[in-house]
Amino acid sequence: MSKSLVLFSGGPDSTAVLLWALRNDLDPELLTFRFFDNWQNGELKSAMNIANEMDITHTIVDLKGIYN
Repeated sequence: MSKSLVLFSGGPDSTAVLLWALRNDLDPELLTFRFFDNWQNGELKSAMNIANEMDITHTIVDLKGIYN
């Protein structure tokens, strides 16, 4: 399996990319950027839940201090 990196918001588009990677024998790692506190919380929680349920490495880069 080849490694892949999926920019992952936890929304339907990035989840579809994750599923595509898995179905094409890629070994995905997930990368999420956190920019805001409240606006992004729903998708961030979704991203964390999906990564946890699928046991996939998930890195969250916290950039919220730059934009607040």
